[in-house]
Amino acid sequence: MNTSAQTPELSDSAAALREGVERALSEFLTVDYWHRLESAGEESAWDAELWQLITELAIPELLVEESLGGAEASLLEATGALEALGALAVPAPAAEVMIASWCASKAELALPATTVTLGPCMPQDHVTLTTNNRGIRLTADMRGIPFARHCSAIVLQGTLNGATVTCALPTDTKGVSLEPQSSLNGEARDRVIVDTTLSTAQVSDAIAIDVLRASAAMRSIQMSSALNASLNMCVDYVTERKQFGRPLAKFQAIQQQLAVMAALTTSAQVSARQAFAALTDPTSTTAVAAAKIATGQAVSQGTAIAHQVHGAMGFTAEYGLHRLSRRLWTWREEFGNETWWSRQLGDMSLNAGAGGLWDLLIDEPAA
Repeated sequence: MNTSAQTPELSDSAAALREGVERALSEFLTVDYWHRLESAGEESAWDAELWQLITELAIPELLVEESLGGAEASLLEATGALEALGALAVPAPAAEVMIASWCASKAELALPATTVTLGPCMPQDHVTLTTNNRGIRLTADMRGIPFARHCSAIVLQGTLNGATVTCALPTDTKGVSLEPQSSLNGEARDRVIVDTTLSTAQVSDAIAIDVLRASAAMRSIQMSSALNASLNMCVDYVTERKQFGRPLAKFQAIQQQLAVMAALTTSAQVSARQAFAALTDPTSTTAVAAAKIATGQAVSQGTAIAHQVHGAMGFTAEYGLHRLSRRLWTWREEFGNETWWSRQLGDMSLNAGAGGLWDLLIDEPAA
């Protein structure tokens, strides 16, 4: 059973980047590494050696312009790196730092030469910005910020005097408190409570990238790739595992289940790649919403199929399927789940009216 023909092709450079990142990280993230990490309950700990490797691969500054010390890769090339990170369930904020650094650089914000993350993770957690005689006051109560305890700043957006601004919020400044919490897979997802004043250097109205859309598209890429990795595990398992004298792959019920999962995975991957490639387009909201909805629904159905196909094996700590599933369930809820984005898409459709609905669907501004 071969699923490779069902996967949309990346460009040669993006595919090469994915292959290189995946090969380098696979050599580090061995079975023994995962067993040590999980048996010690250290999924939320910081692995300096792993981060050094990620830094050497230039993932954090992949999208940043060369003049600012980055690699200035295209969005399509960055897609390859993000897919490698998703397929391997990398236990570090490589994707978050990549997108946060890119958003900040496009907003002309200087960031510390350390790790940064994205917020708010839940769109319902509003950020309030007001001016005072000391600068710009920022108040927020943000849940589930990825790896916040390990990052020196959070890149986020809010509204100030009617305009959208991008902020670089230091996590170690007065008025910022972190409550350590964890995701389903044990990684750091911290609550960050803020009532602090930022300087004008930490706030920019030079908006080029929408942080929420970029974060949602990032998660969509990671989810579609992790789901594809789960599918490949299923194919390998049913090909090797025998029952009643023949491989599980020979049973029609198994074939039908995996065909459904393959269709869901391909749909998610197509929509995710399209959304991520469109991030510099101000009309990309529809594509991002569709991608997060499609990948969220694919995760719900696809992980159920994966665990049904594997049976009890899929739930064991020694087998890697749970590693992907728990991250998929976590990522599905972050930066807007399918329910939240469905409501956004519904509101956009209603606001567009009969005359503007078609333009909305094809991501074109109404004439």
